[in-house]
Amino acid sequence: MASKKHVSESAAKPVAGLSEVARLSAAELLGLRNALREGGLRVTQPRMMVLAELFQAAGPMSHAEVATRLDDRGLDRVTVWRNLVALTDAGLLARTDIGDHTWRFERADGSAGHDSAAHAHFVCVACKKVSCLPDDAVSLSGTARGSVVLEVQVKGRCDACVDE
Repeated sequence: MASKKHVSESAAKPVAGLSEVARLSAAELLGLRNALREGGLRVTQPRMMVLAELFQAAGPMSHAEVATRLDDRGLDRVTVWRNLVALTDAGLLARTDIGDHTWRFERADGSAGHDSAAHAHFVCVACKKVSCLPDDAVSLSGTARGSVVLEVQVKGRCDACVDE
């Protein structure tokens, strides 16, 4: 009797192992798996790959940047986008818009060298690179009583663009 199992071409395409993608320790990978489960998400290889890429990033990354980094590992742009949205909805990623109508994603847990997930970003007006600023780089005073600061952006020219 012939098997009725149908495998689509995209499903048959192997996805590179996570060890090829992430330079994370076994403990860090276990932490990512636990974070997914705590966020109510299934642990899938594409989801782990997207999450690992952003946990290793030096700053916020756009969908296009993440998709480009993971393209040669078998993840298409739609899969990357769906995982970015799911990870954001689960509270594992935060997203920000620097005014160019492009969402940028980063860790939401504040553990990328920040005391909290809410921290300031530097946006280069020339090359559009976005980077996280140290927690003590920006001090807010005179904010309205009871207000909550959601996002702070400092714009200027990065070192590379100033030298050009």
